[in-house]
Amino acid sequence: MGKNGGDPVHRKIGRNDPVRIHGFEGRMSRVLGLKKPIEKLKKINLIHSQDLIQLPNLCGAVNLQTINLRGCKSLSWVQVPPYFKDLKKLQHLDLGNYKNLRDAIEVLPSSFRCLLDLKVLDLSACKNLKDGIENIPLNIKELRLSWIAIEVLLSTFRHLLDLKVLDLTQCKNLKDGIENRPLNIRELRLSGTAIEVLPSTFGHLLDLANLHLSQCKNLKNGIENLPLNISELRLCGTVVEVLPSSFGRLLDLANLDLRDCRNLEDIQNISMCIIKLHLSGTAIKTLPTSIQKMSHLKRLFLWDCLSLEKIPEIQYDCLSPLETLKINGCLRLKSIPEVPSGLKTLEARNCTSLVTISSWKDQWNQICMKNVHTLKNIIAERLRRRIFYVQDITYLEVLYPGNEIPEWFSHQTDDGNSSIHIQLPPNWFHIRDPRFRFVCCVVFQLNGSGPYINISFQFNFKTKMNNDHPLNVYNNLKMSLEDTIYPDHHVFMKYQTIDLERAFATKWSSVCRNGTEASCRVFIQGKGIINLEIKKCGLELFNKWGARKN
Repeated sequence: MGKNGGDPVHRKIGRNDPVRIHGFEGRMSRVLGLKKPIEKLKKINLIHSQDLIQLPNLCGAVNLQTINLRGCKSLSWVQVPPYFKDLKKLQHLDLGNYKNLRDAIEVLPSSFRCLLDLKVLDLSACKNLKDGIENIPLNIKELRLSWIAIEVLLSTFRHLLDLKVLDLTQCKNLKDGIENRPLNIRELRLSGTAIEVLPSTFGHLLDLANLHLSQCKNLKNGIENLPLNISELRLCGTVVEVLPSSFGRLLDLANLDLRDCRNLEDIQNISMCIIKLHLSGTAIKTLPTSIQKMSHLKRLFLWDCLSLEKIPEIQYDCLSPLETLKINGCLRLKSIPEVPSGLKTLEARNCTSLVTISSWKDQWNQICMKNVHTLKNIIAERLRRRIFYVQDITYLEVLYPGNEIPEWFSHQTDDGNSSIHIQLPPNWFHIRDPRFRFVCCVVFQLNGSGPYINISFQFNFKTKMNNDHPLNVYNNLKMSLEDTIYPDHHVFMKYQTIDLERAFATKWSSVCRNGTEASCRVFIQGKGIINLEIKKCGLELFNKWGARKN
C-alpha cells in the first residue's frame, strides 16, 4: 500500500481475498482500487492514511460492517456518499477529523435513518454540521459529535434508548436541550459547551457513571442535581465556588477533577468515597479535616494551589490507602505533615516556602523535590537513608540550590572535574541481579538554558585482564527546567539503575566477576544551553552497601 512512500499501489481484492482492508497511520496509496465482486468485504480501516484521495463506489459491499476513515485528510469526499443507505449491515462508521468532510458537511442526510444496524457513529470535528441530527438511527449506542455546530439537543434524542455514550465536547454553540439526553446514558461529555444549568432531571439518570463538564464557563447552577450513582465527574475550569451539600451523598464517586476551578475555596462537602482527587489550580487555603475520613483516597493532586498554606495532619489509620501526593507549585505551603506509611510517591517541585517535612517514610518509591531552597540538608540525608533501607526503588530525584556534594558520597570530584574513578569492591554485583545501581550527584552552575537538559554518563569497566568495556548511558537523567528560574549553583541527585545483562549481553557475568575498576564521565546535553558548567560530581554505589549506615 505504498507503506514507504513509493509509487501509488492499487490494492485488488478478488473472490478469495481477505474480507478486511487495513491501512496504517501515515502515508499510503493515493487511490484504493477494489476488484469486483466486493460483497465479501466486511471492514475498511484506513485511519490517518493521509495521502489517500479516492475510494471506489462501495454500493456493492452489502456485508460491510466497519468503515474507519478518521484523519484521511486528502480524501476527495465532500459529503456522505448517497449509497451509504444501502450498507444495511454497517455497524461502525468513523469519519472524525476527516478534513474535506469536516469543512463541507452541514446536514446529516435522512438516509442515515435506514442504517438500523449502526451502533457507533463518529462525526467529530465536522465543524459546520448543524442540521439533520434528528436522522441519527434509533439503535445507535455510541455517538461522537464533538466540535460540531449544533445549538440545541433535539427532543428526538429521548428516543435513542440504546445510546450509552454521547460526546458533545467543545460544541461551543450548544446551550439548550440538555434535558433531552437519553434516559439510559452512561457517559455524557459536555465539556466546552455553553450550557448554563444542569436540569433537575439529571438526578433521574440512574445509569450515568461518567459526566464531563470541564470548561463549561457559563455553568453556574444545577451541579447539585447529579445522580447518586455517578463515579467520574470532571468540572475543570468551571466557575464553581463551593461544593454543594449533595456531593457528600455521592457514595459511588471515585474520580473528581476540579482542576483550574479558580474560584473554588470550599470543599467541605466532598464525598468520603473518592479514590482520585484533583484540586490543582484551585483557591483552597487548606484541606478540610474531614479528609482523614476519606478511607479510599489513593491519589491527591494539589499542583499550583497558590493559596494553600496548610495540609492537616493525616493519621495512619485513616488514609492508609494514599499512594500519591503531588503538591508542586504550592508557593505558600510551609510544611508537609505526617502522612500515611503506604505513600509511594511524593512530589513537591517549586514549593519555595517549604521548611519542614514531619515524616519521611522508607516505603516511598518515588520522591521528587525541586527548587525547595530551605530543605536541602534534610533532603540529602533522607535520600541517603531512603536508598539504603529500600531494596526496590522505582524513582528518586531531587534538585535544590546549593554548591556541595553531600558528605555520604564515597566518590567525589571538585574543581570542575567531571570524571570519577572507582575501585570496585568484591561485592559490587550479584549474579542473580544484573542491575548496576548507583546514586549520582552533580553540582552545576546554570545562567540560562533551553526547556530541558539531560545529564548523561559514560561508564568504562576494566577487568583483571586489563580489558576495557565501555558502557554509555545517554539521556537517562532528563531534568526539566521549564517555567523555573534557577539562580547560581544547584545540586541535582538521582537514583539510577543500569541493566548489565542487557548492556553486555551473555558476557555480563564474566565482565562483572572480573571487574576491578570503573570510571564515569559526567556531561550535560540539551537544547539551547547557555553558560552551563559542571562544578562537582559525586557517585555512590548502591550495590556495595553491605552494612547499614545510620
